[in-house]
Amino acid sequence: MTDESRPLDAFKVLDHGAPEETHELAVGLMNRHRMRLSAAADGFRANIHATEVSGGLGMLYFAYGAAVEIDSAPLPDFAALHIPLRGRLEFARGDERFVAEPGMGAFFSEHDAVHLRWSADLELLVLRIHRSTLERKLTALTGRRPTAPVVFAPTIGAHPNDRPLMSSIMTLQSMVDRFGRDGLPPIVATEYEEMLLSMLLLDHEHTYSDGVRGHIPALPGRSMRAAVDFIGDHYQEPISATELARAAHVSERTLYDGFQREFGLTPLAFVRRFRLERVRDALIASDLSQSATVAEIALRHGFGHLGRFAASYRERYGESPSETLRR
Repeated sequence: MTDESRPLDAFKVLDHGAPEETHELAVGLMNRHRMRLSAAADGFRANIHATEVSGGLGMLYFAYGAAVEIDSAPLPDFAALHIPLRGRLEFARGDERFVAEPGMGAFFSEHDAVHLRWSADLELLVLRIHRSTLERKLTALTGRRPTAPVVFAPTIGAHPNDRPLMSSIMTLQSMVDRFGRDGLPPIVATEYEEMLLSMLLLDHEHTYSDGVRGHIPALPGRSMRAAVDFIGDHYQEPISATELARAAHVSERTLYDGFQREFGLTPLAFVRRFRLERVRDALIASDLSQSATVAEIALRHGFGHLGRFAASYRERYGESPSETLRR
């Protein structure tokens, strides 16, 4: 990648830094570690970009331009998913050794001390997930507060079931780039956080997976109605699955199962479909003389990625949003 096209480019915290300042900054952003340069480290020019995406998620980008080895202490109060965009990441946890390349990710949980080896051409995207956010979501899914940190399986991306999660992370990164320092609209940030946390805890193996997948009671009809009514009243605001479960007076896992049974959708997918219907209503009702644009209407209803919005709209209604607006 060229400098002009690096991810999170609006959030540079170090530009072509030397080893000493790079190490000091990386320790502050991630955790205590010791970094060793390879013998041929003439090309070391570190680029580090970092931003908070939402209350519970952060994103970082690292490229050092030289091969390095890192001995990392356990992470302080967060888990981190490392996704190579280019190059090769090797890591060892105890006696286990793993490799992550583009299309894959490496999970580092709070209790892990690991040894990492970065190739000289490694460009690394990191999704940082705060422990308190993980615990809140896990409690909502299981009805029990975890008694120890969540520890994830060390790699992700090799199985076809991992692709939606990896794709969603890359989409989130592209939206962060699009909105830049203005930040994601709260309605978008909240729902991406909820979606990624749900995908991680429901689909990726971790130490509480059995509890998440345990027996789920049926969702009563009155609870379903309460959840749908809540969506109708608040669809122009950020909506989390936790809020929906609270409105329905059920656990979050019961809510998920009920929506899957009733609509074939997750609760937040149902919210997006509901918003898509409201966007269509707004497009049909819009007066072109008022200079309303598709982008403004879509963003007002919580769609931050216009390409995905347009594709979803066409798939559902058989025409583009702009065609609807021009009627």
